[in-house]
Amino acid sequence: MAGIHRYKHEGRSVALYAIDHSVGRGGSNRMDDVQLIQALINRYIVATETVAKRKGPKWTARTLDSSGRVINKLRIDGQCGPLTLAAILAVQRSFNYWRGCTVDGLIDAVRDGSASYHKTGRVQFTYLAIDKRGKYVHEKFMCQSWSAMYFLAAYTNAFADRLIGIANENFGLEPFDVYSLPNPLKSSLLRASVGATVEKLVNLAGG
Repeated sequence: MAGIHRYKHEGRSVALYAIDHSVGRGGSNRMDDVQLIQALINRYIVATETVAKRKGPKWTARTLDSSGRVINKLRIDGQCGPLTLAAILAVQRSFNYWRGCTVDGLIDAVRDGSASYHKTGRVQFTYLAIDKRGKYVHEKFMCQSWSAMYFLAAYTNAFADRLIGIANENFGLEPFDVYSLPNPLKSSLLRASVGATVEKLVNLAGG
């Protein structure tokens, strides 16, 4: 079932709503997992178009199909059909604006505590920096490969520290509201939220 997973990002633990099984081309495509991806993609479309209005229509991180047109929002039906597969590819292409995401039509589930991204070892570019002695030196910037699940959830404000998320005014997003989602996704996320709350209370009580 889709639920709450914790990621490590810049040394911090971040709780996000995320899938438990892979979604997309060749994925497990369980209904509630697919519903979550569909819901987050719809939010991502709104966010990227809001930013594009400020930056201009040529902004390279828009969610475009293979013909260069902005994709339509998905019906949250839990079916991983052609439109959902095409939307996953469009979102992955958009992620590459931030220097890395595999564009293969598949969003993998990740185990708790996984890193939000990893260094690939491939040099993106070099730049001039000043070392501790005040001398100019060439520094190499290593390419980062983002976890698609982490990036999609974080960018769309699907944080699980609160049952109802905080609206992101900069991206034109409404709060992430679990109650507005269809079943079985809503039930899955509510169960996960209750479980996370109980676990937190037990830890606070020292049990």
